[in-house]
Amino acid sequence: MSFFGLNIKDIYNTDEDSIPKDFYAQVFPKTREYKRAAGFFSSSAFETFGKSLLSFYENGGNMKLLVSPWFSKEDKEAIEMGYKAQEDLAVQKIVEQFDIDENTVGFGVNILAWLIYEKRLEIRIVVRKDKKNRALYHDKFSILVDEDNNRITYRGSMNESEQALDENYETIEVDWSWDVRAGCFEFLSGR
Repeated sequence: MSFFGLNIKDIYNTDEDSIPKDFYAQVFPKTREYKRAAGFFSSSAFETFGKSLLSFYENGGNMKLLVSPWFSKEDKEAIEMGYKAQEDLAVQKIVEQFDIDENTVGFGVNILAWLIYEKRLEIRIVVRKDKKNRALYHDKFSILVDEDNNRITYRGSMNESEQALDENYETIEVDWSWDVRAGCFEFLSGR
């Protein structure tokens, strides 16, 4: 499936748009790879994505996150469980009972563990060695790739959490590889 034909805007902000419904619901079902850098990640984002996350998964989508090391206790436990399930049969049987179709409030931690177990989600932690412990990696951008290697990118203020997607005032600026106005994008996309 290709991104061509999607009705994507240049700018989305949470006062005028529902980024999960107006952007992700269009893009995720056609996304093969989702690369995301954010200062903060919470599994609550998975709940906010709703059915578009299911479409992403069913179409073979893979996710890579680059984030700071600050997680809720529940998310830490889910991450550990997901990786442990890859090695431990007992934990594997627990995680296999999680169902991405059951994307309800509070279920994001289960989806987090399940995606890691399925090797569909890779999380990399960024730390600042040259700064004190309180210094955070806080950049925020994303690259989404379809099966034809077309790319949609965005940069903005939004973290990867329900609060950022639904509650905060956030803005993202969107570009796409087939947009003739984005001349510098040719360099990034390898075209």
